Amino acid sequence: MGYHVLTPSWAKASSYTVNAGLTASASIEYTYKQFTCKLTASKTFGVDTNIPADSSKFSRLGLYGDFLVKHMRTNYHDSSGIYDTYDYISTQTLNTYVLVTYQ
Repeated sequence: MGYHVLTPSWAKASSYTVNAGLTASASIEYTYKQFTCKLTASKTFGVDTNIPADSSKFSRLGLYGDFLVKHMRTNYHDSSGIYDTYDYISTQTLNTYVLVTYQ
């Protein structure tokens, strides 16, 4: 599919660390006459994944995926033969991967 934006060039790295994070926040504001009170809370959750690599070779992170592509054709016909054809293409992403790619 392509290369990960975190690795724009080839390098001799022993490993790569990728972080996936999510920040959840909530706030409430209350105003009474000329007074305003605002409360805000946030929490960040993160997961680090370490991907080992062979440091003797140039590498970078590659993006890969498993896809399902369906091509369907419907033929409409009568006693004189086919008079119309419709083609449908359906795509679905099954899985995506981040893997070390070597030069």
